[in-house]
This record gives sequence, structure tokens and C-alpha cells, in this order.
Amino acid sequence: MASSDTYFVTFPNREKHEKLLRDTFEVILKGAVFEGIQRDQPVLRFQLPEDLKNTLDLSLPDSRVTDFDQLVKYVEQVIHHSVKTGHPHFVNQLYSG
Repeated sequence: MASSDTYFVTFPNREKHEKLLRDTFEVILKGAVFEGIQRDQPVLRFQLPEDLKNTLDLSLPDSRVTDFDQLVKYVEQVIHHSVKTGHPHFVNQLYSG
């Protein structure tokens, strides 16, 4: 099989992917589940769309991603700027009774 930048392996490689998955789950647990929904934290860190576009660098290279730390940082940035629907101060007509 010829080597190509668009070739994807369909099974996880423990050596390569375990740290990525553990780091990603840690960011999710910290930012979206435990610390992100504390009463002293905001429900949303609002920014105007243009400011948010300049704040979040979500560009990915055209070739295979090899910097897994950058992917984890993307997840952290998205969670940081997302609405925390599990927050005790979050009120929405679809989520409250």
C-alpha cells in the first residue's frame, strides 16, 4: 500500500492514542462536568462572534494531525467558551420545570 497523507488507520494504537484520550477526558471532566458548573463560575464566557473567531484558532492542517496536545487544547478552548447547560444558574424553557 502506498504511503499517503490521507491514509487513516481504523484502530487505536495504545502507544499513540491512550495519552490523547486520557488528556481529552480529563479536560472534559474538569471543564464541563466538575469545575465548569460550580456556582462561582460563569454559565457562559460571552464574546461577540468576531472576537471569538479571533480568539479560537481552530484551523487544522491539510495533512495528518500529529500534535495531539494541540487537539486537546482545541477541546479545552471549545469547552471554555461553551454554554454550561449543567450549571445550576442555567435556565432555559426546554430544561427547567
